[in-house]
Amino acid sequence: MERKKPEPDVYLWALERLGLEAADCVAIEDSSVGLRAALASHLPTIVTLSDYTAKDDFTGASAVLSDLGERDQPACSLHGARPKDGLVDLAFLKAVCVSANAETASLSKA
Repeated sequence: MERKKPEPDVYLWALERLGLEAADCVAIEDSSVGLRAALASHLPTIVTLSDYTAKDDFTGASAVLSDLGERDQPACSLHGARPKDGLVDLAFLKAVCVSANAETASLSKA
């Protein structure tokens, strides 16, 4: 990619190559720079924190989590959607996608 994040190029390229619509996908990022790129691509985004990005501004994220969770160490939800049992699984990803699409539809009607 010629333009790096926060430009959306990498996400737009991936969507085009995979033949997918942003409304059918969820991005997982760990920084505000990545979040801005994903949001500019109209992707609902889950953010997992790291020591380097814990104080970043994650406004617009569908969920901000400590991590993706393990059965013996569930993720802590810091903002937004909360995964059942603290585990990011396919059901949670689908729920984030559906919720983001409903929010987008609601905003476009206003």
